[in-house]
Amino acid sequence: MEKIKLIPLVGMEFSDAKIALASSQKDVKNLFGEPYSTRDHSLFYFNNELRFDFDDDGSIEFIEFLGGFDVEDLIAEAIADKKPMDEAEIEDEMKKASYWATIGIGVRDYYR
Repeated sequence: MEKIKLIPLVGMEFSDAKIALASSQKDVKNLFGEPYSTRDHSLFYFNNELRFDFDDDGSIEFIEFLGGFDVEDLIAEAIADKKPMDEAEIEDEMKKASYWATIGIGVRDYYR
């Protein structure tokens, strides 16, 4: 089991690697590889359970762990049932999934 250490206003440690708030997208990709998915200014890893948000300059401003509900499974089920979800439905489910089981750290004044 990998250990993850969140350090408020600093960043995170993952195994023997460190990723600081204000690191670049390139730094994240060098550590974790290509993302599982992307959206706006965010990179998602581990079945969308780890999210990095980037500011307009491309620096990390928020790191979030989204536990529990996996929206990808819901999307796959909808496709299998021949009732695919549209983008608005997916966005709504992503919001629900992240709201109930999440922990995150961000730069100072992230929630301004």
